[in-house]
Amino acid sequence: MGSRENLKFSFLNPTKIVFGHQSSSRLGEELKALGVKRALLVTDRNLHHHTKIPETVARAAGDLLGGIFSEVIPDSGIEIVNRGAACAREFKCDGLISLGGGSSIDTAKGISALLTLNQTDISSLLGFQTVGRPMIPHISIPTTAGTGSEVTFVAVFKNENLGRKILITDDHLHPQTAILDPGLTLALPPAITAATGMDAACHAIEAIHSRRANPITDGLALQALSLISANLLTCVNDGQNLGARGNQLLASTLAGIAFSNAFVGVVHALAHTIGARFGIPHGVANAICLAPSMRYNLKAATPRYALITAAIGIPTGGRPETELAQKVIEWVEKLLSQLPIPRKLRDVQIPPEALPRLAEEALTDSSIYTNPIKITDPAELEKILREAW
Repeated sequence: MGSRENLKFSFLNPTKIVFGHQSSSRLGEELKALGVKRALLVTDRNLHHHTKIPETVARAAGDLLGGIFSEVIPDSGIEIVNRGAACAREFKCDGLISLGGGSSIDTAKGISALLTLNQTDISSLLGFQTVGRPMIPHISIPTTAGTGSEVTFVAVFKNENLGRKILITDDHLHPQTAILDPGLTLALPPAITAATGMDAACHAIEAIHSRRANPITDGLALQALSLISANLLTCVNDGQNLGARGNQLLASTLAGIAFSNAFVGVVHALAHTIGARFGIPHGVANAICLAPSMRYNLKAATPRYALITAAIGIPTGGRPETELAQKVIEWVEKLLSQLPIPRKLRDVQIPPEALPRLAEEALTDSSIYTNPIKITDPAELEKILREAW
C-alpha cells in the first residue's frame, strides 16, 4: 500500500490455529488445554442428519462432550442462539465446540456471549463491543471454506421479525482455537464449494480495498487470493483432492483474519440485505455483487486492485494500474463464469422492483462504513444492484 508517514493501525488475531488432515482428532487435547470439563457441540441439522462428521467429532471430544445442539440452520436466528444457550445450561457445559459453516460458528459465538454474561436473549447484546470480557472457551471446526468465522470477532444473525441481518462484534468473540481439518470439507458439494470459495475471495478483495487496510491485512488477503486462484476450481471439479481442499481452507482462514481487521464494504452490505430479504446464500449474494461493486469503487480503489494481479497470476509487464485493475475485475467475472452458481440477481428470482428497497436497507448496514467510497445516497447502491441484476 506504499509508505505513509501517517499510517496507524491495530491488528488482532488471538485464535490458535491447528491445521492438518485429521487434526480434528486433537479436539480432546485442545479442550483440556482450555480447561473445559463439559463441552456443548453446536452444529447444523444437515450435518447432524446426513453426515457422520458430528459423530467423528463427538468421539474426538470423548468424555469431555456434555451434549449436542443440532438446531442450527442457514442464516441462524436469534431464537436459535437463545435455545442453544438454554441447552448449554441444561447440560451444565463450560465450553463450546462449533462444527459446520459460518452459521454454526456464529451461533456458538452468541451462545458463548450469553453464557459469559449470564444473559438469556442475544438481542440484548447486538452492536459493537457489547461483551467486554473474556468469554467461555470456544473451539471452532469449520466444514466449509469461505466464511472465515473461525478467526473473526463478528457474529451475524438473522432477525426474522425485521427480515434483517444483525451483528455482534467484540474483541473477545474470537474462538480461542480453530481446528482446520481439510478432510471434513471433502464431502462439500460443488455448488456449496463454489459459493463459499467466492465468499472467501470477496473477503480478501474487500479487505484490500477497505479504508482500514494495512500492510498485514494486505499480506494475508493477497496470499488468500493466490491460494483461491490456484485451488478453487480444483476443489469444485475434483472435490476429493485433499491438497486443494487444504489450501482453500487456509485461504478462507487467511481472508477471515484479514477482513476481521480491515473490515469489508459495499459488497457485504448488499449481500447481507439480499440474504435476509430473499434467503439467498451469503456466498452467492457476495459473488453476484462483487464485480459490479468493484467497478463502482474503481475510481477510489484502482491502486488497491492493481496490487492483486501478481497474486492471481496476471503478468504486470509495466502496464498502468488502470489496466491492471480492470484485469482483476475480469478475473473475478471469469472465475464466476466457471463455477456452478448463479451469476445475476435475476437468476435467483429477485424481482427488479425490489431493488430500491434493498438499496435503502443496505445503506444502513455497518459493512458499508469502510467502503473505499463513502456512500450516503441509496440511488448509488441501486446502480450497483441494477448492474448485478
